[in-house]
Amino acid sequence: MIWLPLAGSAMKVSQLKLGFRLFSGPSLQQQVVKVAINDQPMGQWDFPNAGRGRDCCSLSLPLQGIDRSAGTLKITLSYDAVRDPSVAGESADGRALALGIHTLELLP
Repeated sequence: MIWLPLAGSAMKVSQLKLGFRLFSGPSLQQQVVKVAINDQPMGQWDFPNAGRGRDCCSLSLPLQGIDRSAGTLKITLSYDAVRDPSVAGESADGRALALGIHTLELLP
């Protein structure tokens, strides 16, 4: 979950753009990402061939109809699966990974 504070002109933005990297590999070949903003479902995206850790993805989410009166956006990401890099032959990294966000842009 990401809490994004809004103030001033940011209260009037019309779109949120997420840039992210899917963490895939032998233990995870595909991914489904669901996004909600302020508890309102925004959509589901399927990545059947996620590639191997590519910075492949960006999603633009319209913010029309999203209540911003509290001055924050609560961005919730959920996924169908996580990658386990500790699977033999991948890595000693024992974290459960799905995706890593590298950019959040508020667009007019």
